[in-house]
This record gives sequence, C-alpha cells and structure tokens, in this order.
Amino acid sequence: MRKVVKRKKITIATSGKLSIKGGIRGPVDIPYMESIDTIGRMLVAGYKVYEHLSDGSKVLLTVQNFKKENGTNDMQTTLESVKSAKELKAPPSKLRAQQNAKASTGTKEQIDIFSPRP
Repeated sequence: MRKVVKRKKITIATSGKLSIKGGIRGPVDIPYMESIDTIGRMLVAGYKVYEHLSDGSKVLLTVQNFKKENGTNDMQTTLESVKSAKELKAPPSKLRAQQNAKASTGTKEQIDIFSPRP
C-alpha cells in the first residue's frame, strides 16, 4: 500500500539561513508545496510559516493548526459544494426544467431565436 504524504502550499517569512531546507536563505516569498512533516519541523525550530489557501488568503501556521485543513472547515462551504454536485448529477429533464424556470423570470420583450422574422 502506498503512503500518502500530505502537503500544503506555504511561504516562509523567516530571514536568514534555513538549515532544515538545506541551508537556503530566507525569506521564501514564492508559494511552494511542502510536506506536513517538514512544516512541523520548521515550526518547532521557530520559523514563521504561512499557508496559502485556495481563496487567495494566507494563514500563519502554528504547532496547533499546521495539521488541520485551514480555510476548508466552513460548514456552509461544504453544504454548497455538496448541493452543486447534486445539481450536476440531476437528470437532463430536471436540468432543462430548471433552465426554463430561470429563463421565464426575464423580461417580456425577449427575442425568440427560433421564431421566424417578421
């Protein structure tokens, strides 16, 4: 069985030599993917590490939150994604009915592209 290594997109705000990263010099301003294990070692060593979330925001990582799914635990977001997934799996007749209902709420002066021109 293959081991799955969890990774996060991070930047490192600490200046100076980063010995855990092979001696490169910080700060590392361009986001890159790093394993959770290495992030934990950086935090214990006192590095200031930020996680970059999919919505463009960033979260300062600590020993308490570096293993958590930051920014994705919002229940409303989860419910919305499940609802949209169910809509995608709806049968074509139901989708057509939804589209017709949305189209009928427009103005009365809509042009029907299928009717002959006067």
